[in-house]
Amino acid sequence: MYLTKCDFCKKVIKNESIRVGFGFANGLDLCEKCGKPVVDFLKENGVLDEENKRVIKDKKRKTA
Repeated sequence: MYLTKCDFCKKVIKNESIRVGFGFANGLDLCEKCGKPVVDFLKENGVLDEENKRVIKDKKRKTA
C-alpha cells in the first residue's frame, strides 16, 4: 500500500494531495493545510482553473 505524506508537516495524506512543482520529477506533495497558501496565491492571480483544478497555461488570465 502506497502512503503519501506531506513534505512539510509529515502528516499522512488520506484524501487527495496538492502537488506543487515544476516538471514531472520535481515536486512536493502537500496536505490541504500546508497547500492552502499556494492555492490561494494561484486563485488571487487568476492562474488556477477551479473547475479542472489545473494551472491555466494558454488562456488569458484575469487581471485585477
